[in-house]
Amino acid sequence: MAAPPLNRRCPTANLSRENVVIAAAIDVGTNSVLLTVGERLADGEVRILEERSEITRLGQGVDHARTLRAEAMERTATAVAGFASRARELGAVHLRVVGTSAARDARNATEFACLLRQRAGVELEILSGEEEARLSYQAVRADPSLGLPAGDLIVVDIGGGSVECIWGDEAGIRFHASIDCGAVRVTERFFASDPPTLAERDRAIHWIDAQLAALPAFPLGIPAAGIGGTFVNLASICLGLREFRAEQIHGAFLDRAEVDRQVALFASMPTRERQAIPGLEPKRADVILAGALLLQRLLQRLGNPAIQVSTRGVRYGVLFQMLG
Repeated sequence: MAAPPLNRRCPTANLSRENVVIAAAIDVGTNSVLLTVGERLADGEVRILEERSEITRLGQGVDHARTLRAEAMERTATAVAGFASRARELGAVHLRVVGTSAARDARNATEFACLLRQRAGVELEILSGEEEARLSYQAVRADPSLGLPAGDLIVVDIGGGSVECIWGDEAGIRFHASIDCGAVRVTERFFASDPPTLAERDRAIHWIDAQLAALPAFPLGIPAAGIGGTFVNLASICLGLREFRAEQIHGAFLDRAEVDRQVALFASMPTRERQAIPGLEPKRADVILAGALLLQRLLQRLGNPAIQVSTRGVRYGVLFQMLG
């Protein structure tokens, strides 16, 4: 079953049942904060109760200064406090809060962790690139709703600060890489104009390709799945959705021609015009071109004609761990 729409609670949830374990995972990313609350029923089934998402741009300026800005920490702490409170209202007895690229890179991450402890009563767990990659892979591999074939699988997570690429099968992970070239990082490093000039885009592409050179030559024909806000928004735009529809986005495919079309579309207009594109979160309009460029170059590097989209990310890997 696809994940329920963001910011909505599953209407079938019943918190009074016996032998039900409820847990919550909060993913504090470079660009957004995401909450997933789930329950493990007596028969072992995991059911999602609620999901929420808010763009807070914690990683604003981190690529340059290696420091989290006070206003970004405040925005993010407010979102985390609200999500933690909601998780407790739903009966979550286990709650994990994980930080990714921005928290890894920042010299003052300890200050941010203290702020979360004071404001939300939670402990921040900063994931290594290896841990993030493993949880991303688990989130996809353990999801039967995608209908993935048995055998090899490549999972790609395009975040705000980094890109995770993992190759594995049912037995485990064969290769993983966490590469510091996420959508926010690329935007801040290369796109001074709005829209970016051709020269700025060319420099960004050259740099992205150099970072992706760390990936091996994967065998052709391996199915690939993508997680993260870039994938969700590109799929939503492709489908022409006026509002978020997880049941339509989850499992959809993006092929090279569609990604190329969207790269050209975003490059042709400034941020304020992109904000009106159906399917695009307005707060993501300034970084969506970089995210689409990253996917375009990844598909070329992987040799895949298309990639399947999952609305589930690192937080699902965390949740599956807590709920067994």
